[in-house]
Amino acid sequence: MKKVLIFSALVFMTTQYCHSQNVDLATLKFPLAKSAVEKYHLVDQELNAAGKYQRLSTTDAGVLNYDKQKLAGKNAASNNFENTNSVTFFNDEATKKIDGYQLKTFTAAESKKLLASLNTKFGKPGYDYGKDIRMRIWESADKKVLYLFEYRSGAAAKSSELAELKVLNASATVLVNYFLGAGFGRYKDYLLTKARKTPAYTYTDFLKEMKARGSMTYLQGSNTVK
Repeated sequence: MKKVLIFSALVFMTTQYCHSQNVDLATLKFPLAKSAVEKYHLVDQELNAAGKYQRLSTTDAGVLNYDKQKLAGKNAASNNFENTNSVTFFNDEATKKIDGYQLKTFTAAESKKLLASLNTKFGKPGYDYGKDIRMRIWESADKKVLYLFEYRSGAAAKSSELAELKVLNASATVLVNYFLGAGFGRYKDYLLTKARKTPAYTYTDFLKEMKARGSMTYLQGSNTVK
């Protein structure tokens, strides 16, 4: 009996140790030393972002965790070129520091878990456009981190619900501007306007101002201000 108890204790300690070695992406702080994640089988995509950021990708389950949710998985039914959940870190080649990452999920269960985590963590975003392809942006409470979230469901998702989350160091303006295009492009106009306003100026304030001016382009597809 004593040996059984000792063995059980060792198994528990080993499990706890393994869990402690995993990375929770939600807890990372920027800029992040590359050494903090380089043991997770990172693969250089050899295609820089914004001309200066090395893309380092992995499908390692040890790093595919967000806000205590396990997000590793593979969608075997997907016809997409990519079908395995992954994270890509953006490593500044000059400073050797990571200023952001891109988390992609191709499995419905993990995509839903990520969406639920973000909604719980941040609440309703001011920047919220679309239906089957829905684009959302949140800022951290201290304004130091930007979250760009694209979610595909219904006809736009084809074989599964898909999620793509980019988490960026807000002070890394080259990287932020690089990703503020397409469905996130209107946020760039907001940031330019915000620079002339008070720090409390929100994207919802921006939409209301644009509506008052008659600039309805910014309201098309908005789920916040009609």
